[in-house]
Amino acid sequence: MGISEVLQEQRKILGLTITEAARLGGIPRAYLSMIEAGKRAPSPQTIFRVMPALDIPTETWLPAYLTEESRCQHLMRLAHLFFGEGSYEAARKVLARAYFVSRNEQDGRYNTEIYHLLGKVYSSRGQHIRALRWFKLLDRATRHFPEPYMQAVATYNLGTTLFYLGQRVDALKRLDEAHDRFVALRKWYEVGIASLWRGNILLKMHEYPEAHHAYRRASYFLRRKEFYGDAKLGEAITVAMLQGPSDAIPLLRGIADNPNMNALIHGKAHINLAAALRQTGQYLLAVQEIDKGLRLRAHLPPSLQAGTFAEATLCHLLLKDRASARFNFEEYKKVPGPKDSQDVAAMHIISGVLGLAAPGDAIPAVIEDDYEQRLKAALTILNGSMLAELP
Repeated sequence: MGISEVLQEQRKILGLTITEAARLGGIPRAYLSMIEAGKRAPSPQTIFRVMPALDIPTETWLPAYLTEESRCQHLMRLAHLFFGEGSYEAARKVLARAYFVSRNEQDGRYNTEIYHLLGKVYSSRGQHIRALRWFKLLDRATRHFPEPYMQAVATYNLGTTLFYLGQRVDALKRLDEAHDRFVALRKWYEVGIASLWRGNILLKMHEYPEAHHAYRRASYFLRRKEFYGDAKLGEAITVAMLQGPSDAIPLLRGIADNPNMNALIHGKAHINLAAALRQTGQYLLAVQEIDKGLRLRAHLPPSLQAGTFAEATLCHLLLKDRASARFNFEEYKKVPGPKDSQDVAAMHIISGVLGLAAPGDAIPAVIEDDYEQRLKAALTILNGSMLAELP
């Protein structure tokens, strides 16, 4: 069954005339008539408007579209549309068809773009080993057929993927290369993004002065752009590490109160501000920031939700409020998905203090230090002295 038959059948099921169906899909009646007659192939944008309007699911129309469509440019547009709405499996299927057409009918003309988008699809799905394969193909293709901007993009993508795979030294090397290439091309937004990633990696490697410099550079190039909040948050975190939590508090408060930041950045700022306040002994103020963060819970990923409840548990214990600590501990246990290794270890310790069943998450083999130091706070509580300093 082709696209024309799919449309005709659904229109008849709904009892619509061509005029009514065209009105629902937001296209001219003559255009829909030609599509149904097989005289006109619909564009990707038309498909995206008409199919949802007529309640035709993707799994019904996509196989028909891929069987009929052999124009790589249209396939790539459709893949980008699917990717933009987060339909990664559909995007992958379209790209598989585009790859076949590009290789067998167009001498690989679209291969570079396909490698890039396939890598992004797998990366967005968390399948970083598969993403690495496609980004390596992209890197190889741009070396054989040099195009300076795509060479820089390929190197950048390799760096970010290697970071996700835990290969931080190699990731940093690639991102340094990408950064320098973007500078040479005067692509300042990309310079800011590469600097932001450098900061993230250097922070994980405990290279705090270099990370702070990278975040400041990212802030400069990302002003009034996406990810500016992430760069400013990185600045505040490295200030906390280099100068202490007291100096980071005004920076974090400025981010948390900035109306131009999105909800995710506000949530991150509130939980990090709470951690800094806890480290300076301001437990009541820390709880207030946690409450603000929890109001944004719907915008936070599971790991950050878990971190917020872990922070709340610690703060309430330090305030001698065991009932509230128990409540937040149980809320922490309900959060699905992967959690920060420090939070998992800290909550296993706190379960003994509260006399509750330990979380179901296994204690990770490697527990990385982070600036919130929740693990240290949990151990301090376990030792029965809030002023005890751990070796």
